[in-house]
Amino acid sequence: ILGYTYRFLQEPDTDPKAFVEIRRALRENRECRVVMKNYGQDGSARWNDVMIAPIHSPMGEVTHFVGVLTDITDRKHAEEVLKRLRVQNEMILNSAGEGIYGMDRKGNTTFVNPAAAKMLGWEAHELLGRPIHTVAHHSKEDGSHYPEASCPILSSAREGGVHRAADEVFWRKDGRSFPVEYITNPIHEGGSIIGAVVTFTDITERKKAEEIRSRLLEQVISAQEEERGRIARELHDDINQRMALLAANLERAKEALSASEGRARTLVEQASQSVADLGSDIQSLSHRLHSSKLEYLGLAAACAVFCREISERQNVEIDFQSNAVPKALPKEISLCLFRVLQEALLNAIKHSGAQRFEVSLTNVSNGIELRVHDSGIGFDPEKAMTGHGLGLTSMRERLKLVDGRLSIESRLHAGTTIHVRVPLAPQARSAAIG
Repeated sequence: ILGYTYRFLQEPDTDPKAFVEIRRALRENRECRVVMKNYGQDGSARWNDVMIAPIHSPMGEVTHFVGVLTDITDRKHAEEVLKRLRVQNEMILNSAGEGIYGMDRKGNTTFVNPAAAKMLGWEAHELLGRPIHTVAHHSKEDGSHYPEASCPILSSAREGGVHRAADEVFWRKDGRSFPVEYITNPIHEGGSIIGAVVTFTDITERKKAEEIRSRLLEQVISAQEEERGRIARELHDDINQRMALLAANLERAKEALSASEGRARTLVEQASQSVADLGSDIQSLSHRLHSSKLEYLGLAAACAVFCREISERQNVEIDFQSNAVPKALPKEISLCLFRVLQEALLNAIKHSGAQRFEVSLTNVSNGIELRVHDSGIGFDPEKAMTGHGLGLTSMRERLKLVDGRLSIESRLHAGTTIHVRVPLAPQARSAAIG
């Protein structure tokens, strides 16, 4: 073995430091262990863990040495790969625009990238080892630190599973808050969760843009409603009155015709009926454009009248039910739900192919729910919600202004149900995600 070891150590590509260490150990009759690189006969590089140990006689003298060589080439390659990955990960972390930090199960920060430190207003070394829930995660209600037991990010780090939040608040060192989107990914080791990696993005500019868009949208919808009201008044107060006068004149003309003028009387009767039908259509259009019943009778009564009128005009059955809906609702909520009902029901009548529809308006805990159901041909809700149809787009945009939520359940040939919920209390409305 010594001869083999010696010959092995004479290879020209052997690590000189390891060679010197082994020769010194041999001279000093002691044990040593080194990692060496050499090249095989085929020219491939190999790594070996070399251990040299002296063997003593009963008298305590070194009689010979034992050498053990273990090929650790695969392990060294794996270590090199890990080293490269660590370097690459560090480069990614340092160059990422998103904030990224790690935490253990106690919430202590294990690493933090420059973007996270900058957004939080701390130096990276100031955050390391600190409980992150006492630094960045504060309660949105009163701005105080999250207790350890209720911090959502810390809870997800302990429970496992990916946790996403689209509208949360982080806090800077100077006490200022900023809105974020974040995702928490658990870190597993040996079948256990040892912590988590949190990636977050400052969405302040996006929120500002959304607020500007919301204000503009509110102004557009307000202008539309004003124009609807103006047109409705003109239809009711002018056009409809003139149609009524025309109908009265036709009736007098019919009475003035003698019995012998049967053909003329028939034509006048047909014209009179056409004028009456046209007047009814104008009145119905006026109501759809601007329902005075919504203002004076409340949401439930206005919806009931609308369903009855549409049922008669479209020759379909509409079962309308309301439950404990207060008459005095904020104007913007009443108008929003009324317009959404109009859009949803008219779309259902037009596209579903059904002859019977169910509409319900219900006062639920801290909100109003609207449900429109048909048993028609159905459609793909995901495709419809991501499409550019004006009906669903109009409903979604209106609901955003009152923090309302829209969901659709539909299957081909299995009917469609549209659910709408609008919160009433200011706290619920401000916390809802439209």
